Amino acid sequence: MENVLESDTAKRSEDNDLKLEYYKISVDFFTKGHEQQQAAWTFPVYATNSLLGMAHIYHEQGAYEKLINTFEHGLQIFSQVYKHEEDFQLNIYWGDFLLEYTGLAYDYKSPSINRLAEEKLQIAAVKGRNYYSHPYISMARLAIKSGDKEKCVKLLLQCRDAIHSTGYDAYDLSEALSDEDFREIWDQLL
Repeated sequence: MENVLESDTAKRSEDNDLKLEYYKISVDFFTKGHEQQQAAWTFPVYATNSLLGMAHIYHEQGAYEKLINTFEHGLQIFSQVYKHEEDFQLNIYWGDFLLEYTGLAYDYKSPSINRLAEEKLQIAAVKGRNYYSHPYISMARLAIKSGDKEKCVKLLLQCRDAIHSTGYDAYDLSEALSDEDFREIWDQLL
């Protein structure tokens, strides 16, 4: 688990150049792990988590081309996963990765990335069999960040209804009601 240490070290470091080096080592390690176990969702997720760390640094630095290249590298890693369309975990991470991509690179205004993010999150919602709010919350976040409040409310209410359908009647959208991203629609959720 040496690479987990590399990734953790990158997060704790104050030096961005050092962080980037540790993240690159982490990406290489997990990419090699994925080559050995192509059916595992963990290696691509860990690699792309390191790429997200790199992307945030590039965003802070205003290094737009490096930011885009980092996200595109992540998309390449995700797309190489065997049977990716069947895995809940992989799709949720892929959707959230795309959410970060559209947010950092395009201020949520990339129709193609937004569409792909929603597609992956929809797959996760189906694969999660209505037991998880995460895919719905992420789709709702994408909707509100891209300017569609009505769709956001619809997704959050759909989330509540889906989870209630599993017999968990206590689900009350508290995640969304405590998240500042959804502040402007809180009254519509009560």
